[in-house]
Amino acid sequence: MGKKHKKRNVEVESEDKEVLTISKTAVWQAVAGIFAVLFVASLFTGGFGLTGRVVETGSDPQAAPSPTPTPSPSPSGQVSLDGARAIGNEDASIIMVEYSSFTCPFCARHSLGDGISVPVKALIEENFVDKGDVLYVYKHFTRNDMDVVLANAAECAGEQGAFWEYKNLIYQNLQSLGQAEQLIPQWAQELGLDTNKFNECFNSQRYSQKATQDLREGQQNGITGTPGFLINGKIISGACPYSTFEQAINAELNGMDWSVTNCQVSIR
Repeated sequence: MGKKHKKRNVEVESEDKEVLTISKTAVWQAVAGIFAVLFVASLFTGGFGLTGRVVETGSDPQAAPSPTPTPSPSPSGQVSLDGARAIGNEDASIIMVEYSSFTCPFCARHSLGDGISVPVKALIEENFVDKGDVLYVYKHFTRNDMDVVLANAAECAGEQGAFWEYKNLIYQNLQSLGQAEQLIPQWAQELGLDTNKFNECFNSQRYSQKATQDLREGQQNGITGTPGFLINGKIISGACPYSTFEQAINAELNGMDWSVTNCQVSIR
């Protein structure tokens, strides 16, 4: 008997919050200016350095080493799926959680690829998610104020079934985030969303708290940088190549003990 396949794109229920007009020119100019400085700095330092625990990890183990993973509890007790953006079989034996930042170039590479090879996320979907072996969950790992703004926007798009499409638009326009005030509503329009509903959701900051809750959850589960992943509670740090995820998932499917250091899989 084949496995059940269910698409999970649950919307978060939250209490109404005071509407904030965050689209005022002065506020946006300040946010855009701060982000521009931080983004340039990140290109030279490998991260925004806003907190000691948040480190951006690249796919090149030599250029940006990943920390040695430590055992983590099962996601069943540590990762909340309530309102989570997820794709795949809800009854899959493997839950894979991606913790990512919308201002992280390595996170964009994981989702969109390098323009030459097939994106790692697409290969994971094709070979494991679509076959019912993996439930793929996306969580926010916000590193700065702009991350919170963009996470809120993507979640508002998700209310109209366009979370993943809106996420990709953000990643495709990383170099233009200084113009986020204009781009955020423009992207909603490009996707054919009801802009009135989107703007109401966005201006209320309905999902800002969810974004920060995801961050705390990731930190509690041992995630220290972006992108960071949990596969049934075990950590993979950085935008590793597809082969890393393939080996880890196959090992998990076969009941083998495994760990990953610097994108290298060790099976015991």
